[in-house]
Amino acid sequence: MELTGVLTTIFCLVYSRALAYDCLEGVTIVDAKNSSEIRECLLTFKTQDNYTSINTLTIITPYLRELNSGVFFDFKFFKIEITARNLSIIEPDILDRQSNDVREALQCLIIRSDLLEVLNEQQFSGFRNVWGIEITGTRLTSLDMGFTFDSNLRVLKLMNAGSIKTIGRVQANIMGEYHFENTSLESLPTKMFEYNFITEQHVVFKNNHNLKKLQTNVFQGGYDALKIFFEKTPIEIIEPYFVDSQKTLFQIQLGGNKLGYINQTVFKPILEDWHNRNLSNSWIKWDIDIAGIDEATSDRISCDCELAWLTANPPMAKFVKNAVCVTGETLEEFVGSGIDMCYDCPSSEGLYPHPSDCTKFYQCSDNKAFLQSCPENLVYNEFEEYCDWPYNVAPPCGTNTTIYTSTYGPQTMLA
Repeated sequence: MELTGVLTTIFCLVYSRALAYDCLEGVTIVDAKNSSEIRECLLTFKTQDNYTSINTLTIITPYLRELNSGVFFDFKFFKIEITARNLSIIEPDILDRQSNDVREALQCLIIRSDLLEVLNEQQFSGFRNVWGIEITGTRLTSLDMGFTFDSNLRVLKLMNAGSIKTIGRVQANIMGEYHFENTSLESLPTKMFEYNFITEQHVVFKNNHNLKKLQTNVFQGGYDALKIFFEKTPIEIIEPYFVDSQKTLFQIQLGGNKLGYINQTVFKPILEDWHNRNLSNSWIKWDIDIAGIDEATSDRISCDCELAWLTANPPMAKFVKNAVCVTGETLEEFVGSGIDMCYDCPSSEGLYPHPSDCTKFYQCSDNKAFLQSCPENLVYNEFEEYCDWPYNVAPPCGTNTTIYTSTYGPQTMLA
């Protein structure tokens, strides 16, 4: 079917047979100059064949600059896909707000445009129960996602929006996936997501090169499970309590980060909670092996004294995946080696008691300290340089008061 316009020819194509007596499988509209021509095309199907439902509507045009209110009135759609590089304005109520059937039928909205600058709740007020929204290639500088409508939004994707720097909070009944790719985001809002009903939240940030900080409470919310994936996103600062760890599942990937170390204040409460609740499927991935990272050390960590809180607790360390020390060792290898970077060996070789734990001692080799543990019921005997029974060892580690106290270990005075 062809509709002749002033400047060009509009092609209204039915690319599949009808699903039912009043429903078309798909319609493609090519080279429409304005909303009136799109509307004219749709009404032709209704007038001639009484079709009021279209499973997939595809619009491809370089001429369309505005989507006007009412353009899709009187029709039900499962999916609307618009590729219009010069589209800059979307008016409110492009779907019929008075028809619950129309709003409830729409499952997926895809808009690809190079010029769209404004996107807010008002423009989507007619999409009450849309399940998925994808916006690609826009000039958006901010995104007001404060959706207060009674929505079943499950998937939101913002792709190749290089101008967008800020976003608002998302409020909806249900949310499943949230994707940001190739944007200029500089910050995220506090309590970014707020939902009435949700079981799992999946958030993806990819190639967001200006996003460098996760502040306190940014990922607080009422969902049961949370998965956050950063890829090629140079996070430099993560504040304590940036996420509510009280989930049945929490996974975070920090590919391409610039943190440099695993901060005790930020991560210890999370890892302790997972260990105590035995959440074996939760993890934090540093992801040094993400393909395409330009700098070999972009997300390597300092395995030094500041990491002692983690290396001394292998049950907590197991939750940290794909972390690599600046020396090239994996965190797993470093923890397994038993090296204690916080202990200063008195000499390059030798055995020395632990300064606060009688059941442990250090074996120094080439000025590296390896923490060792005595068998059950034994304590380290500094003078004999082996693990011994407490009655053979001086206080406070043992009960023998007839021998001298430790030089390097726990101290006491003889009576």
